[in-house]
Amino acid sequence: NATSCGSDQQISILVSEGCVSVLGLLLEETSMVSMALEGLERVLQVEKNSQARKEKCLRVDRSHSPLVDPSLVENAMKKPNSSKVTKKVQQIWNDHFVSCALCNQ
Repeated sequence: NATSCGSDQQISILVSEGCVSVLGLLLEETSMVSMALEGLERVLQVEKNSQARKEKCLRVDRSHSPLVDPSLVENAMKKPNSSKVTKKVQQIWNDHFVSCALCNQ
């Protein structure tokens, strides 16, 4: 819950304390997948916002995330999930791990 509604600063503190690995473990629990995905998405959004502020530009490299291992999301895509969860995983993958080969965005 803290990753879902925390401020960017609070999320950064949670990440520094190791919450990403915990969220990765929660992806394995059927009853916790949606919550874990929301938390991972929020971590990725905070990371993206932080990079954009550092670069003072909206064009941020989305080809990888140093905080969230792509294999966490890939593994969630491979598991049988409800259509809602599957859509959420695809959205996270497309928004944070896919970049255009032509324009590198």
